Order: sequence, then structure tokens, then C-alpha cells
Amino acid sequence: MNGSREQGLLPYSVICAAISGNSEAIKATVKHYSRYIAYLSLRETHGKDGRFRWEVNSELYERLKAKLIYAVLEFKI
Repeated sequence: MNGSREQGLLPYSVICAAISGNSEAIKATVKHYSRYIAYLSLRETHGKDGRFRWEVNSELYERLKAKLIYAVLEFKI
């Protein structure tokens, strides 16, 4: 497994604990998906010099994180 590119899967025990509402397991789940959420939150913006650059839209990032937490808590095994 390439540690810099792949994180692997969340352990089943962490998933079950997150579904049951364990706050530490939910934090671990959010941390596991944080890079992907950041990627989805990228937006192209204009810099002061007129060039385009990519930035993480913090509002979108937080909304996606909240949707992940909601989806985890609603998930049924």
C-alpha cells in the first residue's frame, strides 16, 4: 500500500462505533475522509495578481463534513 496516496479502509469496528454515535469513531471517520472532502471543496479563485489559483472553500468543506457525519449516523447495517 502506498502510504502517501492510499489510506486504506476504515476498520469495521470503527464504522460500527461511528454508526452507534461514538464521538471518537466519528472523528476518526471524518479524519479518514478529510483529504477527499478538501479535494471536493476546491474552487478556482483569482489572486491579487490576476492569476487563477485553487483554494479550499471552507464553507463548502464544513457543509460536506456535516453531511458525512449525518450520513454516518443515519447509516444502517
